[in-house]
Formats: sequence, structure tokens, C-alpha cells
Amino acid sequence: ATAGCNFRCLHCQNWEISQFAPDEVPYVEMKPETIVKWAKDTGCQSISYTYTEPTIFYELAYDTGLLAKKEGLYNTFVTNGYATPKAIKKAKEFLDAANIDFKGDESFYRNVCGGVDFERYIESLKAWAKIGIHVELTYLIIPGYNDDEDTMHMIPQTIKEIFGKEVPLHITRFYPAYKMMDVSPTEIQTLEKAWGIAREHLDFVYLGNILGSEKENTFCPNCGTLLIRRFGFEVLENHIKEGRCPECGHKIYGLFRSSPYKEQ
Repeated sequence: ATAGCNFRCLHCQNWEISQFAPDEVPYVEMKPETIVKWAKDTGCQSISYTYTEPTIFYELAYDTGLLAKKEGLYNTFVTNGYATPKAIKKAKEFLDAANIDFKGDESFYRNVCGGVDFERYIESLKAWAKIGIHVELTYLIIPGYNDDEDTMHMIPQTIKEIFGKEVPLHITRFYPAYKMMDVSPTEIQTLEKAWGIAREHLDFVYLGNILGSEKENTFCPNCGTLLIRRFGFEVLENHIKEGRCPECGHKIYGLFRSSPYKEQ
């Protein structure tokens, strides 16, 4: 079962499974071979290990990921990023990409995430940067907790220092959940402000958990050409050609492949 998490975040959206032990939630046993077969049979290009922290079920993810890689599938983590350097380095054997939460400063991790060591978290980010996979970061803005201007500057600055300016940052809207039901959803103007600050440091910054914003889209950082138009999780247009802007030829950070499967 993939229940459990190594954080105790008060705002967790998946607390019904993340904050309980595996034997405390309903589950179905499934072998790695079955997971990979289902992914291929349904036409998936990748397998994402998510909803609870993937390092909690690292062994299952590792065994599944190796099989998936042999079949030409991508493997991705959606993770809080907090793991040992050894585990992160080993993930290079099967992992193609990771989306990592960057939640706030030292006080936020201590008071909202259950006493997480911020310095060790930063060391984990550095370990992720060293293994050379595709990485994106997500900054969920919670009113009154990590929406101050200092944090808005610190997060993109740190990302740039560790990963470089091309690594994308998703700034997402908070909605009341778990032990923060009394906190209001993030104001749109707060998200817009954070987006503007982040763009001073990073090439690719997006707004999430809101629909219809132009800031869901990808633009060439060199010439400004619209490359990918989105609406929520749907891609409406994709003009990237062989990993480059079709207008100026600028190389775009990302993973691009026309077919997920190996030739038979």
C-alpha cells in the first residue's frame, strides 16, 4: 500500500492516506509487472508515483520504475524532496523527472510540516540537482503562513542557485484542507505578485490551481513566442519542435519525445 508520508503537513490535500499507516487505509496489492502492463495497455507515456510521498514506498517505485524504463516509459516522482542523498542518487537508475514541493522557509517547515529540518531539506534539493534528471518545483502559497515577500523572493532565488534559471516553478493556489480548514483560499493578486517576483529570477514560472490564466502557458524565454497553451491539465497547443522554439531555435528545458514506446 502507498499510504504514509515522512511529513506531517497541516495543509495536506491527501491526508486521508498520507497521514495514516498502510494497514489503516483500504488498499489493493499490485505487482510491478501489473502496474507497467496497465500503463502500456492504457496508452500512458509515463508512470507517476504520487498522492502520498513516493519515498515511503521507494522499493515498489524502484522495482516498477526499472521495468517501466525497459518498456520505454517515463517515470516521475511528485515528492516533497526530503530524502537521503543515497536514495536520491539511486533514483537516477529509473527516474526521468521529479516535481518537488518547496513549501517555505525554516519556520514554515518547522511549524507547518511537523518539525522538518530545513537545512537537510536544502541539502536534499542539492542532491536532486546533482543526478541530472528533469526537475520542476511547486510553491503552494498559504495565506498568513508563506505569503510574505521575503519568502516570495527566497524560493525562486534558491531554485536558481541550486538548479539554474531554466527549472520551472509552479506557484499554486491554496484551498482549505485537513487542519487548515479555517484558512481562506489564496487571493489571485497574491499569486500574481509572487509570479512577478519569481520571473525576476526564473525563465519558466506558472500559476496553478486556477483556470484560464495566461500564466498557465509556456513562452520562449528568448523571443517570447507562445510555445504551449494550456487549460488546466489539458494541452491545447504545442509548438515546440525537437525541443526548441520554432521561431528562434532556443533550446527549451524539458523532456520531449514523440512516441513513448520502444520499437517492437
